[in-house]
Amino acid sequence: MRSAGALLLLSALALVSACNDNQPALPPAAETKEKLTRFEFTVGGVRYAISLPEDAGMRDQGTDGVIFYEHKRQRRQRVMLLLAAPQKPGLDFDQQYLMRDESGRPDRKRADRVVHYRHLGKSEGGSGGAIEDIAGRVALGQHVLFLECSDQGEWSISPTWCLQYLDTLAIVPPASSGN
Repeated sequence: MRSAGALLLLSALALVSACNDNQPALPPAAETKEKLTRFEFTVGGVRYAISLPEDAGMRDQGTDGVIFYEHKRQRRQRVMLLLAAPQKPGLDFDQQYLMRDESGRPDRKRADRVVHYRHLGKSEGGSGGAIEDIAGRVALGQHVLFLECSDQGEWSISPTWCLQYLDTLAIVPPASSGN
Protein backbone atom coordinates (compact mmCIF):
# COMPACT_ATOMS: atom_id res chain seq x y z
CA MET A 1 0.00 0.00 0.00
CA ARG A 2 2.86 2.28 0.83
CA SER A 3 4.36 1.95 -2.69
CA ALA A 4 0.94 2.69 -4.22
CA GLY A 5 0.70 5.92 -2.17
CA ALA A 6 4.20 6.96 -3.18
CA LEU A 7 3.39 6.19 -6.82
CA LEU A 8 0.18 8.22 -6.56
CA LEU A 9 2.10 11.14 -4.99
CA LEU A 10 4.77 11.02 -7.69
CA SER A 11 2.09 10.91 -10.40
CA ALA A 12 0.32 13.92 -8.89
CA LEU A 13 3.58 15.88 -8.69
CA ALA A 14 4.41 15.00 -12.29
CA LEU A 15 0.93 16.13 -13.40
CA VAL A 16 1.19 19.43 -11.50
CA SER A 17 4.68 19.99 -12.86
CA ALA A 18 3.50 19.33 -16.41
CA CYS A 19 0.68 21.82 -16.02
CA ASN A 20 2.96 24.60 -14.77
CA ASP A 21 6.16 24.20 -16.80
CA ASN A 22 5.11 22.68 -20.07
CA GLN A 23 2.33 24.96 -21.10
CA PRO A 24 2.12 25.33 -24.83
CA ALA A 25 3.98 28.44 -25.91
CA LEU A 26 1.93 31.28 -27.23
CA PRO A 27 2.57 32.12 -30.85
CA PRO A 28 5.02 34.98 -31.24
CA ALA A 29 3.43 38.40 -31.38
CA ALA A 30 3.07 39.78 -34.86
CA GLU A 31 5.76 42.31 -35.70
CA THR A 32 4.29 45.76 -35.85
CA LYS A 33 5.99 47.59 -38.65
CA GLU A 34 4.77 51.12 -39.03
CA LYS A 35 3.99 52.30 -42.51
CA LEU A 36 6.61 54.66 -43.85
CA THR A 37 6.52 57.26 -46.59
CA ARG A 38 9.54 58.23 -48.67
CA PHE A 39 10.39 61.93 -48.77
CA GLU A 40 12.89 63.43 -51.22
CA PHE A 41 14.53 66.78 -50.61
CA THR A 42 17.57 68.84 -51.55
CA VAL A 43 19.95 70.43 -49.05
CA GLY A 44 23.13 72.18 -50.10
CA GLY A 45 22.75 71.06 -53.71
CA VAL A 46 22.56 67.34 -52.83
CA ARG A 47 19.37 65.31 -53.32
CA TYR A 48 18.46 63.04 -50.37
CA ALA A 49 15.68 60.60 -49.52
CA ILE A 50 14.41 59.49 -46.11
CA SER A 51 11.53 57.30 -44.95
CA LEU A 52 9.34 58.59 -42.12
CA PRO A 53 5.96 57.61 -40.64
CA GLU A 54 3.17 58.06 -43.16
CA ASP A 55 1.51 60.76 -41.04
CA ALA A 56 4.66 62.92 -41.11
CA GLY A 57 4.84 66.10 -43.13
CA MET A 58 7.67 68.05 -44.74
CA ARG A 59 8.39 71.76 -45.22
CA ASP A 60 11.21 72.57 -47.58
CA GLN A 61 13.39 75.45 -46.44
CA GLY A 62 15.07 76.02 -49.81
CA THR A 63 18.71 74.99 -50.12
CA ASP A 64 19.37 75.58 -46.40
CA GLY A 65 17.40 72.65 -45.03
CA VAL A 66 14.17 70.80 -44.54
CA ILE A 67 11.77 70.39 -41.61
CA PHE A 68 9.89 67.18 -40.93
CA TYR A 69 7.10 67.11 -38.38
CA GLU A 70 4.75 64.56 -36.91
CA HIS A 71 1.74 65.17 -34.70
CA LYS A 72 1.18 61.94 -32.77
CA ARG A 73 -1.76 63.34 -30.82
CA GLN A 74 -3.26 66.76 -30.41
CA ARG A 75 -0.71 67.67 -27.72
CA ARG A 76 2.29 65.69 -28.94
CA GLN A 77 4.60 67.01 -31.59
CA ARG A 78 7.87 65.74 -33.01
CA VAL A 79 10.11 67.83 -35.25
CA MET A 80 13.31 66.98 -37.14
CA LEU A 81 15.42 69.50 -39.04
CA LEU A 82 18.13 68.51 -41.50
CA LEU A 83 20.25 71.53 -42.31
CA ALA A 84 23.20 72.53 -44.49
CA ALA A 85 24.78 74.48 -41.60
CA PRO A 86 24.40 74.17 -37.81
CA GLN A 87 22.05 76.54 -36.01
CA LYS A 88 24.19 76.16 -32.89
CA PRO A 89 27.80 76.35 -34.14
CA GLY A 90 30.62 75.24 -31.88
CA LEU A 91 28.54 72.61 -30.06
CA ASP A 92 30.51 69.57 -28.88
CA PHE A 93 28.81 66.24 -29.54
CA ASP A 94 29.22 63.69 -26.76
CA GLN A 95 27.09 60.82 -28.05
CA GLN A 96 27.20 58.67 -31.15
CA TYR A 97 24.64 56.66 -33.12
CA LEU A 98 25.85 54.20 -35.75
CA MET A 99 23.36 54.12 -38.57
CA ARG A 100 22.02 50.62 -39.17
CA ASP A 101 22.29 48.47 -42.25
CA GLU A 102 19.42 46.65 -43.99
CA SER A 103 19.45 43.88 -41.37
CA GLY A 104 18.94 46.40 -38.57
CA ARG A 105 22.42 46.00 -37.08
CA PRO A 106 24.77 48.94 -36.47
CA ASP A 107 26.88 49.36 -39.60
CA ARG A 108 30.27 49.14 -37.82
CA LYS A 109 32.17 48.61 -41.08
CA ARG A 110 31.16 52.00 -42.43
CA ALA A 111 32.36 54.85 -40.27
CA ASP A 112 30.93 57.20 -42.88
CA ARG A 113 27.34 56.52 -41.72
CA VAL A 114 27.25 57.95 -38.22
CA VAL A 115 25.42 60.58 -36.18
CA HIS A 116 27.27 62.51 -33.49
CA TYR A 117 24.85 64.36 -31.23
CA ARG A 118 24.25 66.07 -27.90
CA HIS A 119 21.18 66.30 -25.66
CA LEU A 120 20.27 69.94 -25.23
CA GLY A 121 17.91 69.33 -22.31
CA LYS A 122 14.28 70.03 -21.50
CA SER A 123 12.41 73.28 -21.72
CA GLU A 124 8.90 74.44 -20.93
CA GLY A 125 6.62 73.68 -23.81
CA GLY A 126 3.23 75.11 -22.94
CA SER A 127 0.00 73.12 -23.05
CA GLY A 128 1.61 70.19 -24.90
CA GLY A 129 4.10 69.53 -22.12
CA ALA A 130 7.86 69.81 -21.94
CA ILE A 131 10.10 69.84 -25.00
CA GLU A 132 13.43 68.06 -25.18
CA ASP A 133 15.97 68.54 -27.99
CA ILE A 134 19.08 67.02 -29.48
CA ALA A 135 21.46 68.59 -32.00
CA GLY A 136 23.95 66.71 -34.10
CA ARG A 137 25.99 66.12 -37.17
CA VAL A 138 25.00 63.41 -39.68
CA ALA A 139 27.82 61.97 -41.80
CA LEU A 140 26.67 60.21 -44.94
CA GLY A 141 29.76 59.42 -46.96
CA GLN A 142 31.43 62.71 -47.90
CA HIS A 143 28.25 64.64 -47.20
CA VAL A 144 27.32 66.22 -43.88
CA LEU A 145 23.94 67.40 -42.63
CA PHE A 146 23.22 69.06 -39.34
CA LEU A 147 20.40 67.65 -37.26
CA GLU A 148 18.01 69.09 -34.75
CA CYS A 149 15.37 66.85 -33.27
CA SER A 150 12.73 67.61 -30.67
CA ASP A 151 9.91 65.82 -28.95
CA GLN A 152 7.09 67.38 -26.98
CA GLY A 153 4.75 65.50 -24.71
CA GLU A 154 2.98 65.63 -21.39
CA TRP A 155 4.06 62.20 -20.14
CA SER A 156 7.14 60.91 -21.89
CA ILE A 157 9.48 62.50 -24.38
CA SER A 158 12.38 61.14 -26.36
CA PRO A 159 14.21 63.51 -28.70
CA THR A 160 16.21 60.58 -30.07
CA TRP A 161 13.07 59.28 -31.84
CA CYS A 162 14.51 60.54 -35.14
CA LEU A 163 17.71 58.49 -35.05
CA GLN A 164 16.04 55.28 -36.21
CA TYR A 165 14.69 57.06 -39.31
CA LEU A 166 18.15 58.34 -40.21
CA ASP A 167 18.97 54.70 -40.98
CA THR A 168 16.90 55.20 -44.15
CA LEU A 169 18.64 58.45 -45.16
CA ALA A 170 20.30 58.07 -48.55
CA ILE A 171 21.70 60.20 -51.33
CA VAL A 172 19.55 60.08 -54.46
CA PRO A 173 21.77 59.59 -57.50
CA PRO A 174 21.31 62.14 -60.27
CA ALA A 175 19.04 61.02 -63.08
CA SER A 176 20.89 59.96 -66.19
CA SER A 177 20.44 62.19 -69.22
CA GLY A 178 19.59 59.22 -71.42
CA ASN A 179 21.88 60.28 -74.31
